[in-house]
Amino acid sequence: MISAKQINELNAFKAAETTVLTAYLELNQNPLAQFRALQNGSKYPKELRADFERIEQYLKSDSPCAGFKGLALFSSARFGLWQACALPEPVGCRLTLDERPYLRPLLSIASTYHRFGVLLVGPSRARFFEVFMGQIREYGELEAALDPAEPDLALRLKSRMDLITERLEGLSRNQSFTRLVLGSSPELSLSLVNHLQRSLQQNLALSPNLEPEMERDEVLATLSSCERESRRGKERLVVQRLIDCASNSGNGALGLEKTLEALQQGRVKTLVVKDGFARMGRSCSACGALYLLELKCLGCRRPTQAVFNLVSDMMQKVYDRGGDVIRLLTDTPLDNLGKIGAELSLAPINRNAPVAA
Repeated sequence: MISAKQINELNAFKAAETTVLTAYLELNQNPLAQFRALQNGSKYPKELRADFERIEQYLKSDSPCAGFKGLALFSSARFGLWQACALPEPVGCRLTLDERPYLRPLLSIASTYHRFGVLLVGPSRARFFEVFMGQIREYGELEAALDPAEPDLALRLKSRMDLITERLEGLSRNQSFTRLVLGSSPELSLSLVNHLQRSLQQNLALSPNLEPEMERDEVLATLSSCERESRRGKERLVVQRLIDCASNSGNGALGLEKTLEALQQGRVKTLVVKDGFARMGRSCSACGALYLLELKCLGCRRPTQAVFNLVSDMMQKVYDRGGDVIRLLTDTPLDNLGKIGAELSLAPINRNAPVAA
């Protein structure tokens, strides 16, 4: 699991030279073969050999990515950077070389997930977890044992209350939790809630489905189910806002043709697309412009070539221009409106993008 601190460090990282390799790979295919294919036709400084070897070694190993759809890798051996992050959603295959890590796809996905802090309190102990983007970590070193010699559970908890809340508050502060979840009996939950700082109380949810002695995988499954329900509501709001923008202000596009046209104009701020939606199209061999059917680029008049997944290439364009991509994982009204749309700016977006390797 990538921590909030690690994301912040990646965001702040800047090498003195162009030595930072970033690779985004999809895990429904052989990631090592994808990584090697991305290098074809490009020449790289020999100083990057250690980075390529490190990434290949990682991809050959049994990396903890089972059940995930994407993988992000960041490497600069010369300046001490290495970070791997499994992704719950695919973001297409991409290899970049720059002074900074290419973070837009990672940040776009991460922004749609809660970073949960979980506290489970039972008769014998208090346990602490972190859940983020489909992964879970248990902080065993923070576990607090309760005195089994005390028959009254409330008194048993009271003697350790300060320690438990202090550890929860410190963990929440250090890991930047966006949501806290408490699993315990009603009477113990009330005592714990009243003992927490007000800022944590306002961000706290009680879960009757979490039990103190659950296995880690059970905790993860329970929180993932809660997140799916929360996401269902958020995605419907996103789509309704998109429909309103398209209907009332003209700052929205619905359907593949109109969305692609807006992308060509450089106006896409946020691309909204149903998970799994794909469509063949064409790409200019010279300038990279995307089309549905055009055999020649309308801009530079060069021939276009077929692309297997036009939608994936559109997502990459949006990321490169500093925009966001929201992948819809649940059913929404957009399913009946072309499965893709975009919120638009009034004028073309003109932002610097990382250098493609």
